[in-house]
Amino acid sequence: MQTLELAHQSRYRDAAGAADLTRTQWNIHQAELINVALTERMFFTALYQRGVRDLAFSLANLNEELIGVLERRFSAGQALASDVALARLQAHAARQQANLTIATYNTAVLDLRTQLGLISSERFEPRGDLTRFEWQPVATTIGQATKPPANEVIDLVSGRPDVMAARADVAFSRANANLARAARVPNLQIGPYYARDDFASTFWGFRTQVDIPVINNGMPLLRQRMTEVRQREIALEQLENRAQLEAEAAIERYEWARRLIDRSHVELSRELTEDVRRVESQFQAGQTDLLRVYAARTGLIQAQRALLDTLNELAQAAARVTETTGLPPHVLVRPAER
Repeated sequence: MQTLELAHQSRYRDAAGAADLTRTQWNIHQAELINVALTERMFFTALYQRGVRDLAFSLANLNEELIGVLERRFSAGQALASDVALARLQAHAARQQANLTIATYNTAVLDLRTQLGLISSERFEPRGDLTRFEWQPVATTIGQATKPPANEVIDLVSGRPDVMAARADVAFSRANANLARAARVPNLQIGPYYARDDFASTFWGFRTQVDIPVINNGMPLLRQRMTEVRQREIALEQLENRAQLEAEAAIERYEWARRLIDRSHVELSRELTEDVRRVESQFQAGQTDLLRVYAARTGLIQAQRALLDTLNELAQAAARVTETTGLPPHVLVRPAER
């Protein structure tokens, strides 16, 4: 017997299989996107911790230099013993803090090594410097001269892998609903017939068989499939709205940090540096004491730490933009030209 599908059910089964394959492929892309964003976040964290380590050792070296100068001045009767003791205490605390930053940086590098799947015996040191990156505006990367409008953000999130997977899920449920609707049409079974009785009479021909849809007409299954379609459509709508809000928030966070970095670079490179040089010049001219020089240098290092914290916030925001919009990291972060 050969079964004939009068409502072309195989067409809907093929559509459901294709939608299921597409959904699986987009889920794989979503996992890859999350992995890229996580690796980007760990890479920037390692660079940030290395910058913190370098600043901590710079402060420790300044404190040790100050101890040497104060000890020589104390021997010459130009400094107090309390100043020397205070400088030693500060130098010891700074050295302990510097040693702690080494452990923190090593932990960040170890996490990055594990994320990249590198073996422990392989030498690994992340290259780059947060202060030497150029951070591009999001509007420039999508061809806009100003802040990206809402429709541009919608276009960005519409291509997100999780959104595309949700759309494929809707297509899969619709194909199943169409298959359930087609299944209401009974299949026709047809085949040859041959028989021979006791009187040597031979019977041959064709016979058909079809179910009468009286007890089970397929409507309960069709209603269930239509409900699943509506459920998938609502989930897709909610995901698109959430994706747009996440992308807008990530872009706003990134742009705010980028504008703050532009102002911080100018303030740190001009005003603060000039103030430290002015205090050092006054010390060389005998117009101030060494403790003021130390305070000025410490303030400059603290400002550099604040700049580094802001750069880390910008880097983490860039990773969030990659995760929420699908923009690759190289369109937002570029090495600075020397």
